[in-house]
Amino acid sequence: MFRFLNKRGQEEAPFELLIAVIVMSFVLFIGLKAMTTLDDQRCVQQTEQKLEDLKTKLEIVINQKSPQLLDFREDCYNPKDETIKIVYNEMPRVCADYCSSGASVCKLLEYSNSKKGVYFKKCLSINPNTVFSSQDCLDLSSEKKVLLENFGDFVPRGILYFNNRETSSSFPTVCVYCREDSGFCKR
Repeated sequence: MFRFLNKRGQEEAPFELLIAVIVMSFVLFIGLKAMTTLDDQRCVQQTEQKLEDLKTKLEIVINQKSPQLLDFREDCYNPKDETIKIVYNEMPRVCADYCSSGASVCKLLEYSNSKKGVYFKKCLSINPNTVFSSQDCLDLSSEKKVLLENFGDFVPRGILYFNNRETSSSFPTVCVYCREDSGFCKR
């Protein structure tokens, strides 16, 4: 009945199928790897943009004394793997590298994610003596479900409200509040 099929064609068919499966597996692997890489790059860019927004809001509240609101909720990464803090730096070389100025002291916004290997440092163009304090700030937790944060050592994820509090000191004092229902506030 099927005389046109010879034994040689029948013997090569499984081998050709095996090669096709191997090639298809390789194509799928490369495609998935490319999608993962693109997703990782998107997350890095999204995180860097959120840090840039935080930096801008802090500079406005401190330099222009204008209260600011920022949606700084989590993005791609797990907040438990992140460290976000504001650091006072006294090393002129580090300040020159990140701030592009001859200042001997500066404040830096630092981000690190140990699991993903993502690390950023951004210069804050603010008075390096700026204090992020909760001692001189009003506690609004009973009225508005807003928590007063000790900002600096730990920058929380959530909806943040910044206010430059006028004090008798010669340096800016910033009050930072985090809306309770918006993220990883400290309390």
